[in-house]
Amino acid sequence: AEHHKASEAVAIEAQQKFRAGNAADAALLYAKAAELEQQALAVLDAGKTRTRGITAVSAVSLWYKAAAYERAEQLAHTALADPALAEFARADLRNLVQAIWTETTKKAALERHSDE
Repeated sequence: AEHHKASEAVAIEAQQKFRAGNAADAALLYAKAAELEQQALAVLDAGKTRTRGITAVSAVSLWYKAAAYERAEQLAHTALADPALAEFARADLRNLVQAIWTETTKKAALERHSDE
């Protein structure tokens, strides 16, 4: 609960920075919030499948918002490998992986275009 509460507070701060137009600081704060949420996930009891699902989706979403696509994708796949993962979380994580792939593809295309 401690890590989750800290993650929520940092994520709110990140959202405020983003709304104020400070995307760089927001991304750093989203990454910090993601790290805290991932720590919360690591200490959750395996029997709390609903809470584990919600926390996994939250952590992946925060890594995504931080534009840390590789970390987001790795965590999503780790969570999806858990056979006890709740179905709602499985669907949300699959959607997030799709969004990550889309953003990664866009980023790669922009980098190729700028090299030309």
